Amino acid sequence: MSLSRGALYQILRNRVYRGQIQHRGEVHQGEHTAIISDDLWNAVQARLAEQSHRPRGSGSRRASAPLAGILFDSDGCRMSPTYAIKSGRRYRYYTSAPLVRGTACGKGCRVPAPDVEQLIVTIIADHLADPIWMADFSGVSELPQLTKIFGSGQRLSQSIRAQTGQDLLVEAIPQFVERIEVGQDSVTLAINRGALTRELEMTEPDCIANIADLDEPLEITTPIRLQRCGKQVRLILGEVSSRTRALDRDLVQLVLDGHRWFEDLRTGRAATIAAIAKRDRRQVSHVSRNLSLAFLAPDITEMILTGRHPITLTPERLKAARPLPLDWSQQHTLLLD
Repeated sequence: MSLSRGALYQILRNRVYRGQIQHRGEVHQGEHTAIISDDLWNAVQARLAEQSHRPRGSGSRRASAPLAGILFDSDGCRMSPTYAIKSGRRYRYYTSAPLVRGTACGKGCRVPAPDVEQLIVTIIADHLADPIWMADFSGVSELPQLTKIFGSGQRLSQSIRAQTGQDLLVEAIPQFVERIEVGQDSVTLAINRGALTRELEMTEPDCIANIADLDEPLEITTPIRLQRCGKQVRLILGEVSSRTRALDRDLVQLVLDGHRWFEDLRTGRAATIAAIAKRDRRQVSHVSRNLSLAFLAPDITEMILTGRHPITLTPERLKAARPLPLDWSQQHTLLLD
């Protein structure tokens, strides 16, 4: 039986072999006998920690796939960066190793890279800005010290959220994230306590005097939904997707084409639908059906043009709904429900 790197990592991190039980981030002494010595355990953990902080690949690869090497699926299989090209556009994904090798047998998953990267950034920034979580992480109870810790967490959270574009990919996935596991209904982050402490103290020196179990990873588990949208599988975490997503250029182009072609006919710039199709090298049926988007409900149009549309409103769904009914309430039912 062969083991993936992810499964091996889980075995080497399992405290059961040390005679302990870990539950909800807390470690308890078990009633069973340890089968490895403390010296061997500490040596292995030190080696894992050392490897987790090594640079992963070249600079260009790190920029294009910042989660490479630390992202795993629920079966412990590493999720590797992959891509597909459609209509000249390059789409990035993270794909389970069995799917990459073609040995999945129905297991594994492929998720859009921008979705999971933005999701991780949001989870980290939200937790750093949460006073209750920060107090629990630090173990501090004195108000003056807590005030410093909260301030440091807020500044680090704002710094992470401020990153955009390529900076987001390279800088905003903090180095204190050791491992990420994507399941069907949750995502779990393993945070290096020592590395996080050092990051916090860079913004507020000596804000955290002492953290117990610095070598013990801190786990953050957040509920998510894997939702199929058209041919894609998207990651959904609360309202994150609708608040922070970039514009969907394909959706925007469909709406713009509908308005542009309707104006061409209304003003006489084009005599017929066939003339528009010939000029823009499109199918006549596509132009004809797309004209109805000129009468898309104003609030839905605004959602699309500002990137605040539901994640379930994809170009495929909009195309399938054409020609749209003129009644805006019917449009809402077709596109938003």
